[in-house]
Formats: sequence, C-alpha cells, structure tokens
Amino acid sequence: MLCRATAFPPPRQNAKSGGVRLQGVTSPLPRAMTATDVIDEVIAELERRTDLSAWQDSHWLAGELVLDIDTDGTATVAGFDLHYHPEEGLRVTRANT
Repeated sequence: MLCRATAFPPPRQNAKSGGVRLQGVTSPLPRAMTATDVIDEVIAELERRTDLSAWQDSHWLAGELVLDIDTDGTATVAGFDLHYHPEEGLRVTRANT
C-alpha cells in the first residue's frame, strides 16, 4: 500500500528579501508507518491534525495528508517519531513509550 503525505517544514527566513519561505514536500510515508497493524491509526491521526476540506476540490491535492513538522524538523504521529531533513528525507523511529 502506498500512502503519501505532504510535509511542511517550518518557514525559513529569506535573508535577501526578508520574506518567509514555506516549502511543501510530497513523499511516501515510511514503510513502518504503512504496515497493516498501524496504517489506520496513522491516517486517522493525520486527518485529525489539519483541516484539509478545501483541498478536496483540487485534482492535485484531493486525498493528500499533511504532516506538520515543528521548527526542528520533527513530528510525532501515532507512536512514531519523525525527523525531516531536506537532503536525507524523512526518517522514522518508534516513539519511546
């Protein structure tokens, strides 16, 4: 099963223009998060976190999920700790319980 999420790294200050750059990256979720015993919980949590109802009219965005990442590039979803690095991508480990 392929499940994709759009990761939004934290906004970065653009030194030249003084503006803020928000970058969206679309990537498959790590395999550990799409296993049959956890995928429903992962999807349910991602759907609860962000209201994406306005996206459903777009043929590019309909059905996409958003992974909101903090300023350190990390997030926790359904018992998984995630870290996003622009060059290395999304890494996942089981959260400490």
